[in-house]
Amino acid sequence: MSAIDPIDGLLALGVITRDQLEQAKGVDPDIATTIVGQLVAVGANAPDVLQGISSLAGIPLASPAMLDAGAAVDDIAPALALALRDVPAAVIGREADGTLDVVVAEPAAVAALTALEVPRHRVFLALEFHVRDAAGRMVPEDVY
Repeated sequence: MSAIDPIDGLLALGVITRDQLEQAKGVDPDIATTIVGQLVAVGANAPDVLQGISSLAGIPLASPAMLDAGAAVDDIAPALALALRDVPAAVIGREADGTLDVVVAEPAAVAALTALEVPRHRVFLALEFHVRDAAGRMVPEDVY
């Protein structure tokens, strides 16, 4: 039995409409690049979309406190920080045991973390603009 696609799940639950899904395809990449961000940009209810995706994909939501407290984590190579920014994803913390807390903007980003060989981590979900903000804090300005 395969897992349900989170977007199909949102459609089935009535969280989004097919019209919103079609409109999302036309969202300017300067506004959003992830399907979640694009759906929110065309008027889908952000909390409902995020909670639905979280439930369907099994990825816990990043709390506002986690996102607000997120700061540059020592020992993250600038090249990795830049690569995460493109996913989009960002390291927002490190647990006492060294596990990284990583925030992503959509479930598809989880596979990219493995491909980028991100060290031991746990993943949280947040809206794209929050992830991009956290990613911006990860990368020193002189690296751009």
